[in-house]
Amino acid sequence: MALSWRTSVLADRHRALGSKLEDWNGMGTAWTYAHDMVLDHVAIRTKAGLMDVSGLKKLYLTGPHASAILHQATTRDVSRSTLESARTPAC
Repeated sequence: MALSWRTSVLADRHRALGSKLEDWNGMGTAWTYAHDMVLDHVAIRTKAGLMDVSGLKKLYLTGPHASAILHQATTRDVSRSTLESARTPAC
């Protein structure tokens, strides 16, 4: 894996499940595991799936129109958010 500067809190779990983490957006990300991918496909289609989105980058919006942009781009009413709740996923 290329040098990654960020680590997911799930990285150890991914490794324990047999993944060799690969770089994505500067973070080691699980792409495949040490078993047949068909098993993962069937599990997601018939049970449930969890996607580690830790590799997504953060976006900082500032300025007089930031709230209007966020309101347009998300399903949450950002006018009701506070600085303390700003880390809550917005969409």
